[in-house]
Amino acid sequence: MLGVALAITAACCWSISAILARLGLQGGIRASTGTFISTISSLLLLVALALIVNLDDLPTLLPLAFLWFGLTGIVNYVMGRQFNYLAIKRIGVTKAKIGRA
Repeated sequence: MLGVALAITAACCWSISAILARLGLQGGIRASTGTFISTISSLLLLVALALIVNLDDLPTLLPLAFLWFGLTGIVNYVMGRQFNYLAIKRIGVTKAKIGRA
């Protein structure tokens, strides 16, 4: 049951994020600037949380794990977000979101 609640919460957060991105992009800001701002703010928050919650786990991670997670960050947070923001700016939130009901 917890997994379902977490999935619903994640979906709500992604929906709110898309709406906030659209509001930010309406001011004439470029999608790449929005991507930079949102990625940096996410990075700062996630680094702080990782250090607080999982500080003991960091020394046990293999260098290859850092590589894979680094690539995931580039593909997901940078490239995926950039394309998502471009789509939101050009066609709107509703059409840019694939899994709408």
